[in-house]
Amino acid sequence: QDMDGAFLVADLQESLKTTDLETEERHVKNIINACEGRVRHLIFSTMESSEAVNTDLPEKELLEFSPKARAAAYARSKSLSVTFVLVPCYSEVFFDMMEVRKDDAGQDKLVMKVPGGQEDAKVMVMSVEELGPCVANIFDSYECFAGHEIGLVTDFVTAHEVKSMLNDVFSEDIAVETESVETKEWVEARDTYMRDLGQLFAGLSHSKAVTSRHSLAKTYQLVPNVRSLRRWVEQNRDNPTFREKLGLR
Repeated sequence: QDMDGAFLVADLQESLKTTDLETEERHVKNIINACEGRVRHLIFSTMESSEAVNTDLPEKELLEFSPKARAAAYARSKSLSVTFVLVPCYSEVFFDMMEVRKDDAGQDKLVMKVPGGQEDAKVMVMSVEELGPCVANIFDSYECFAGHEIGLVTDFVTAHEVKSMLNDVFSEDIAVETESVETKEWVEARDTYMRDLGQLFAGLSHSKAVTSRHSLAKTYQLVPNVRSLRRWVEQNRDNPTFREKLGLR
C-alpha cells in the first residue's frame, strides 16, 4: 500500500520450464492489478508483439513474445502511472557464446559461436549493469516518463565487430575467433535460453518493428554516462570475475 514505485520484469520464456505462458501472463496481470491504486509509478520491462515482428519478417519463424505485449496493453488500460522499458540483448550473453580452445601451437584461444552464419547481423546490445541507473532515473523523473515507452540500447554491433573489439582489448592475453554453428545445434548444446539469443541474430535484429523502437539518443538522454559496449569491456578488462567468464586467468 502506498509504495513509491515498482519495477516489473516478467521472464516468460524462462517460465516455460515450470509452467505455461497463459498462467504466467495471468500472474503478470495480477501484479498489475495489485499495483493499481497502491503504487505511485510502475516501470514494466516488456517486448514487442510477435504479430508486429512476424508481419515485418514473414519468412522468419520467431519465438512467441506476445504475452508480454498483451500484458503491457493490459497495464495501459488501468488507472496506473507506468513507463514501458524495452530491453535489448544484454552484452553479458556474449560470455555464453564463447569457449576456450587450443590453437595449432597449443595456445589458448577464444571461439565465439554464432548461430546460423549470422556474423554480420547487427544486434542491439546494452550491459545489464546499465539497466539499474536507467530505471533509477526514470523513477526520479517519473512524471516526465509516465505513459512513455523507452527502447534501451547502447550499441548496434555484429559478431565480427565484437570479435575485433575483444581482440583489441585483450590482444596481450588471448586471440578471439568466430565460428558459425547451426542454430539447432547451438540451442541443443546450451539450453532454451540460447534460442532467444538466436532469434536476436536470425530475426529480430533485422526487424524494423524492433530496431525502430530502440533509441541510442533516448538511452543517452536518460543516462548521459551510460557505457558503450567497448567502454564496458575496457573498464572490466582486469576484473577477475569478468576475465573468468571469458576463460582468462
